[in-house]
Amino acid sequence: MRTIYTVIPYYYVDASNYKQYSEIVLRGGLSNTERTVIASTLIDEGMFIPFDLGLAIPELQTLMEGFPSSDDHVFHMLDLHGLSEQSEIPDQATVIEKDAFVAAFARIGTPQCWDVAAAVNRLHL
Repeated sequence: MRTIYTVIPYYYVDASNYKQYSEIVLRGGLSNTERTVIASTLIDEGMFIPFDLGLAIPELQTLMEGFPSSDDHVFHMLDLHGLSEQSEIPDQATVIEKDAFVAAFARIGTPQCWDVAAAVNRLHL
């Protein structure tokens, strides 16, 4: 049986519109129910804090030159509408097990449960 990988784009955009892009690669396809679990935790249909998931997903803003600045914040955007399923792993991708990814969002529970204060502190914003 062929393995399917789900590739989900995510990105960080600061207040000056500087952007940093990446992808999350999952082993396995996402069902509609699993997509709903993830979407139900996102703030304003897309924002999340990667660190809170406890997964190998970098906080992209820390890769930006001049970070932190007054333009920076703690949120990233997860693009569930832009996800794709592939039969091969993209180059240099870290693969996350789909069940662990969905479970991490389920543990967050609701959009109000992202730990914004801890992220602000951790990132020195």
